[in-house]
Amino acid sequence: MGQMENIQFYVENGNLMRKDKLRLAVANINPSIVANGVVALKALYGRDTDGNGYADTYDTTAPSSNKEVVSVRIGILVQSVQYVKEMVSPISVVLWKDGTVNGPIINLSNEQRHYRYRTYETIIPIRNIIWNN
Repeated sequence: MGQMENIQFYVENGNLMRKDKLRLAVANINPSIVANGVVALKALYGRDTDGNGYADTYDTTAPSSNKEVVSVRIGILVQSVQYVKEMVSPISVVLWKDGTVNGPIINLSNEQRHYRYRTYETIIPIRNIIWNN
């Protein structure tokens, strides 16, 4: 079995950052850049409210029990590096456009609208046996 990790991901100055919270406390290791051009990173808990093992709802509310959380839904908004003379992007971008979840809305400034954007999303199932017992 591997070593326990406590990794935090966050966006800072257009970069997706990674911080190892366990090692930072011991070895004073600085956060590292994972990717640049990242505007937003959002996550939702996938909750199993009826005990069937599948996510019934997604939200940001902290779970009352780890057994409720069966997945995590992550959305990332990235910006191209190419500036475009005219505004090419909408005023706001919605993560998770599938209609099953009210995704976060990222509002763009007029300056930001001169760049193109792309959203990426994934659902990560949690299969950790420790959490499910």
